[in-house]
Amino acid sequence: MNERIVCLSMCFLLFGVPASLGEPIPVPQGVNNMIPTPEGTRRIKKRYVMIPMPKLPFKIDRRLLSHDRPARKYGKPYQGPMIDVHVHLKSRFQKQTTLEALKEVVDGIRDAGVELAVVMPTPNEGRRGGREKHRMHRKLLKELGGKTIKLMCCGNYAGQWIHNAYYETYTKKSLDAFLKRLAMDLDSGLYTGVGEFGLYHFNKSGRQSTIRYPPNFEPFVKAVDLIAKRGYWILLHAETVDPQGGSYEDKIFAGIELLYKRNPNLKLIMAHTSTTNPDNVRQMLQRYPNLMIDFKIVKRLKNWWYTEPVNNAKRELHEDWANLFEAMPERFMVGTDRKFFRRRMDAGKYKRKNKRWRKVLGTLNPKAARMIAYENAKRLFGEITP
Repeated sequence: MNERIVCLSMCFLLFGVPASLGEPIPVPQGVNNMIPTPEGTRRIKKRYVMIPMPKLPFKIDRRLLSHDRPARKYGKPYQGPMIDVHVHLKSRFQKQTTLEALKEVVDGIRDAGVELAVVMPTPNEGRRGGREKHRMHRKLLKELGGKTIKLMCCGNYAGQWIHNAYYETYTKKSLDAFLKRLAMDLDSGLYTGVGEFGLYHFNKSGRQSTIRYPPNFEPFVKAVDLIAKRGYWILLHAETVDPQGGSYEDKIFAGIELLYKRNPNLKLIMAHTSTTNPDNVRQMLQRYPNLMIDFKIVKRLKNWWYTEPVNNAKRELHEDWANLFEAMPERFMVGTDRKFFRRRMDAGKYKRKNKRWRKVLGTLNPKAARMIAYENAKRLFGEITP
């Protein structure tokens, strides 16, 4: 056991937490999550405030591309360093989350050759109980991981609060309280940004809850303004089409235009290649110099078929996506979306899955592969203190 773990255990012992790595970590009783409810009231005549939308910034390509289109065959795997900018810790799937289990997560990330992992809550985490427990587990992971782990915050309540406010209305008092909580988290010095921030998040598996509200809804716009003013990155989940084929493309692309008009220096990462096709992503990147994109390798195409995944059923990179990655390699990053503790996602499985990523990256030219796997994320997150 290294000295850092010993120190942690002694500190936890002093504050009433078991010192043993194998013992479950209790959560202090009576902790106030400080997440205000929308507090809707019949006295509010106007249900919600919407900010005027700008015109669409470009002509949208509305095609849904075939999953059987040309793809690149695997070659020599990429062997360089990696940074994973999109990782989750699903401790609710763990009966007892111990320090030992968290340390195994850190070790698994390092063993996979990943120099840094950015860990964040999922958009739907806030729908369930145990928010404080899950947040504490992420903080402990950061303490155990040191420079290997950075945290994003607020995704566990921000998108959910705004969703509820949209459908149940809200008051100025409740909105101010929500924004105050968001500011407190960002000013704590613990986090590198806000994520995974749910804007449009649909039921892809049959078991997921939906988050859906327009990007010109006042609470969302004010939240983005607050984050942008403080200079933090936002990792945004916004699905452009729902599982029934309903399009939200106009709202999302006009909404992004709105956010950048209000905040020209906005630091925005669109999760999962913005769930749109390569032509639309290219137009977005050409228009917004600060915009970055993360991408994932999708295994269950039947769940993600409408989200324009970058790979086919063999998990080979589609040629059109590969061409875009090589044309604009400075704008993409690896975001595996791995969820530790869910579906037996442990250290060993993460390492095995990472080998698949290296095969995919190996199909790109060496310069693009290294930039996407490592250099871009290093530029964004490598020198940040939290």
